[in-house]
Amino acid sequence: GIANRAKKDGFIGIINIGYADGIDRRLGNGNWQVEIEGNAYPTIGNICMDFTIIDVGDNAIPEGSEVNIYSPTNNILSMSALLNTIPYEVMTSFAGRLSKKYMQE
Repeated sequence: GIANRAKKDGFIGIINIGYADGIDRRLGNGNWQVEIEGNAYPTIGNICMDFTIIDVGDNAIPEGSEVNIYSPTNNILSMSALLNTIPYEVMTSFAGRLSKKYMQE
């Protein structure tokens, strides 16, 4: 289906985080967006065990760029609503092999 493909020719990004790390498979196929340098990029295709693919369009994003799974518009509350669960379950699903930053507003 179309959700498994980028909307137009361009670049894709591969993020080394997948469902083995706690990214729910239901977030694939355009159901979620990550943030890189202030821009939102949708997932394409299925969330894989060890990586997630995003459509970065015409942006050739440098390898090693910081990727935010959550952003002000795609926050933990919106992810938990999408997954029909509570924020605590989403937060605790992330595996130990990930580095985490905790920030207080």
